[in-house]
Amino acid sequence: MPFSLKSICQAPLCLAFGIAVTSNLAFGQFPQTQPNTQQPAGATPLIQNAARAPVQMEIKPERPSPQMLLVLQEWEQKTAGIDTLQGVFRRYVYDSTFGVEKRAVGEYWFGSPDKARMDFNPDPDIVKALAASPGQPLTHKAPDGKVYSVEADAHKVWICNGKDILEVDVAPKQYSKMEIPPQYQGQRITDGPMPFLFGMKADSVTKRYKMAFGEMHDPERQIHIIAYPLVPNLRREFQRAEILLDPNTFLPNAVKLWDPSGNQETVYRFYTPKPFTLADKLRGPWSISLRGYEKMQDIKANPDQLPMMDRRTSKPTLRQTVGGESPLRTN
Repeated sequence: MPFSLKSICQAPLCLAFGIAVTSNLAFGQFPQTQPNTQQPAGATPLIQNAARAPVQMEIKPERPSPQMLLVLQEWEQKTAGIDTLQGVFRRYVYDSTFGVEKRAVGEYWFGSPDKARMDFNPDPDIVKALAASPGQPLTHKAPDGKVYSVEADAHKVWICNGKDILEVDVAPKQYSKMEIPPQYQGQRITDGPMPFLFGMKADSVTKRYKMAFGEMHDPERQIHIIAYPLVPNLRREFQRAEILLDPNTFLPNAVKLWDPSGNQETVYRFYTPKPFTLADKLRGPWSISLRGYEKMQDIKANPDQLPMMDRRTSKPTLRQTVGGESPLRTN
């Protein structure tokens, strides 16, 4: 199991604690309880247009609009006081090359400034649907006609304890460890979804990303931001991110990332965020027993490997087709 920061983004944490287009329904309404494979009654699909990877292009820095600066400053102010946060999420990973859609559900925890954990579990609805019809694949037909094979994602855990980053594969009982250099310990996590979950300093955002409002932006209902990474280490992780923020709390409802190749999209939906009390600040949720686990890698990260640190410089039919649309599919 080679250590891969990109695999983290595809799985859990790349989205949650940091930062995120089309169609009015793109990130539209979504049930506040974890949905079944069947589209809940009355729920509106988030995306109804065909999915298509964004076009690769050179992104040049430019000064944000005054309206964007105001939003970024309010985002920073309203999330600056967050010391701890926990909640649940659903993750969808769409691989257009192999026609596979993987689904996971899980929990996340965040401790300011540099501790976080995301637990990814196989989506139980998908596990149940597949078990009901052994040998018969579960599929989802996208609006553009492309058929995806739907799978339950693997059980994984991602932890940043401030000194090390652990990536744990639960079923094979294997893990990899990356040590964070001392000079980068204690700094804010800004990788993947992380920076978008709790926001970043406005001046840091404008140096790292070209920011624009998305078509679903409505200050009274939701804030829709599209972010294009400007710095090389972030562009190696994703080429574009979109975020939907609650206009009152400025906490994310959804984050979507496109990988650099444009062939894979990762979508996170977040639910029930709330603070939690740390009985043991040193251990907390970022402590895990790895007894009986095989260590696959134990390495020291160099700065170029640390984009996550803010540096000082309808039921299935007989064909087993999932009813409704999968969330956040865009063109």
